[in-house]
Formats: sequence, C-alpha cells, structure tokens
Amino acid sequence: MDSWNAGRVIELFAASGELALSIKKRPNTTLKQDRTLVTDADCVVERFLRDALCGADGEIHLLGEETHRNQSAPELAAALTGTTWIVDPVDGTANFAHGRALWGISIAFAVGGVIREGGVYMPELGEMMISSGGKAYYASVSGAPDAAALVSAMREMKPPQIRFDDSASLNLSQSMTKRGMFRGPNPVIATGTCAYSCVELALGKDAAYITGCKIWDIAGALPALRILGFHGRTPAGDDLLTGEISGRLYDLDFHSPRLFSIRGQTILALNESIADAVAKFCVWPEAAKPVHP
Repeated sequence: MDSWNAGRVIELFAASGELALSIKKRPNTTLKQDRTLVTDADCVVERFLRDALCGADGEIHLLGEETHRNQSAPELAAALTGTTWIVDPVDGTANFAHGRALWGISIAFAVGGVIREGGVYMPELGEMMISSGGKAYYASVSGAPDAAALVSAMREMKPPQIRFDDSASLNLSQSMTKRGMFRGPNPVIATGTCAYSCVELALGKDAAYITGCKIWDIAGALPALRILGFHGRTPAGDDLLTGEISGRLYDLDFHSPRLFSIRGQTILALNESIADAVAKFCVWPEAAKPVHP
C-alpha cells in the first residue's frame, strides 16, 4: 500500500487482533537481547502486516519493532526518508504475555521522514483511535469486534477539556516508574502500553502522559493527538507531535542499543501550561533531564 486508506487499515487492525488473540493462550514468551519480552504474536502479526502493507519491489518500507534489527543501514536510511509503514504488532507485550487485556496494535504511515497518518487498536477492549483526512476518530465496541462494527461505531473526536489540578491523573512510563520520580500530589498510573495511554490522554482521562518510548510504540497515535491539538515536549524543548522522524527527536544511530528511542522523557499534554505544571514535580531519569525543569 503506497497511501493511507483508513478503511483498509481498520480491516488490517481487526485481522491482526484476531490473529494475536488466537496465539494469546500459548504466547511462547522469550526475552530479547535488550531483556524485553517478545511472544509468537509479536512476530506473526508483524509478518502479517509486512505482507499486507509492503510490496515485493522494495519501494514501500516497513519499520517494525521485531524486524528492524534485521535491516541494513542503507535499508533503514531509505525507510526514514521514503514511503514507510511503522508498526508495533503488540504494544504492551508484558500485559499480553501475562494474560491481561491491556495491549494494543499500532500502525502509522510516514512519507518523506514525517509521520502523516496513524491508528492504534486495543482488540480485547474494542477501542480504536485513528486519523483520516485531517480528522481524528474513536470507536469503542465491546469484545473483539470485526472491521464493520468498528467502522459503524466511529465518531469524530474533539479536543478534550483538561484542567491540571491536584486531582488530575497522570500516566507514567516504565522508565519513569523505575528510575525517575513524580513528587506531586496527583494520582499516577503506569499502564505498560503506549497505545492505550495515548487514547486515554486523547479522551481526557489523564492530564498528561510521560513517556520515553520508541517510535513504533507511539507513531500510530501521533497524528490523532496532533489533530486534537496536543503537544509532546521533549527534554530539548522540541515538539514530538510534529511527526518528524529526525535525530533531534529520536536516536537514529543505527548501531545504538537505543535505536529509534525518543531522546529522553517526553511530556504529552494538551498545552504548555499543563506540561510546565507536571514537569516541576518530576525527578527525571539520568540522561533524560529536560531543559525546562
């Protein structure tokens, strides 16, 4: 596929969710070199999406969590500037592997080094957020719905009404909970899935989301968040939600163990005032300290 077709992408989401669920009871969990979990579903779903999205001529690229290390530096460089699908086949693998329903699938479409469109889908929750034609849409259907049910339930999203006070909920990344700290009075959660966290943020359930994820974790949600007016402030003060795939925003050293990671903990929030209010209570993991304390 050389262009974004939301209807077709929804079909692929539904098929991918069904495929992952067929594996979930016996996920065959192992540890990757970076000590993160991987299951058969991660590999099978990514292979399915590669076959569905990319042709055999090599003109359409795929940047996936499970296969990017198999690509050469020239192949990765071509993916960063060409027509590229960015996929996370199972976002929240730890939840998936341990029998929880809180996991998702992420698909994004990039052209010329910019993430243009994207979507995320939580099969067991029946929730989807997707962009199309400059608008963001959300669907919620009980169970593991088919594509037709998701399309029927789609509704255009509007920017949520979010106010930051002591009662506002915040969503923290794994790295913040393990190596950083939030010292404010607010309730905090760590869901273990970027896809779901971004949907909760877009719906106004959380006032901010702090994440240090990799590009495939968040790429599918970026377009909808951008359309809704959110900002994603990196430690250097850049806005992640522009969708630009650059060395300012991500580690693009092809030999780095943190390849495609966001450069430090990033605050996703509806406006700068919320980001400022959250940041002043944060103790950042080392090497991820923002220029705006």
